[in-house]
Amino acid sequence: MRRFKKIMIGVLIVLLLIVWGVGGTYFYLNYKGQKQLKESEVQDREGTYITYQGKEYRYNDDMINILFMGIDKKGGIEEEVAPGVQGLADSILLVSLDTTNDNLFMWAIPRDTMAQLRRTDEAGNFAEPFEDKITLQYGYGNGAQESCELMEVAVSNLLFKLPIQRYVSINMDAVPIVNDAVGGVSLTALETVANSKGIYFNEGDQVHLMGQDALNYIQIRDINQIGSAMGRLNRQNLS
Repeated sequence: MRRFKKIMIGVLIVLLLIVWGVGGTYFYLNYKGQKQLKESEVQDREGTYITYQGKEYRYNDDMINILFMGIDKKGGIEEEVAPGVQGLADSILLVSLDTTNDNLFMWAIPRDTMAQLRRTDEAGNFAEPFEDKITLQYGYGNGAQESCELMEVAVSNLLFKLPIQRYVSINMDAVPIVNDAVGGVSLTALETVANSKGIYFNEGDQVHLMGQDALNYIQIRDINQIGSAMGRLNRQNLS
C-alpha cells in the first residue's frame, strides 16, 4: 500500500508539473502573441490613421498624394553627385487627387519650414535626425532618386505620416520647356517681381508667360526683402 501511495503521489506530481508547464507555455505564448499583434497593429496604423484632438481618423484610401519639387539647379538632375551639391528644393507642392470625386487639392509648403531632416555620414550610414529648413533636405541626397526619397519622408513626417505615393522633381531648365509645351500661361501678376537687376513684372500686369519669362515669374525674388520667399511661393502655387 505504501508503495502504491508513493507511485500515485509521484504520478500526481508529474501530472501537475505537466499541467503547469502546458498552462505556463500557453499563457506565455498568448502574452507574446498579443504583444506582437499590438506592435504589428501600431506599425500598420502608422501612415493609415491619425489622431487629432483625441479622436482617431483614417486617411482616405481614395486619395493619391504626389509631391512636386522645383530644384534650383541647371543641367542633368538625374546625375549622381556628392551630397551637398544636389541643389535645394525651392518649390515644394503637394497635390492630392481624389479618385472618387475627381477633385484636386494643392498645398504649397514654404521652403523655410523647419522639419526633421536626415543625412548620411562619410560611410553612407544615416546619422541622427536634425532640425533645419526643409528646402535643405534635397541637397543631402546622393543623386536625384535619394534626394527625392529624403524629401518624401521629410514632407510625410511634417504632415503626420501622410502617405505620399509619387514624387516629381524638375530643374530650372525644364520650366520653360514644360510651360511652352502647354501653350504658356496667362495670369495677373500677384506682385511686383524684381531683384537687383531690375523689375520683371509689375503687380496687376496682365501677362502671357512664355519661355524664360515663365521661369522668371516663379523664381525671381528680392533676397534682401524679408518674406520675399512667401510672395514667390504664392506665385508658384497659382501659376
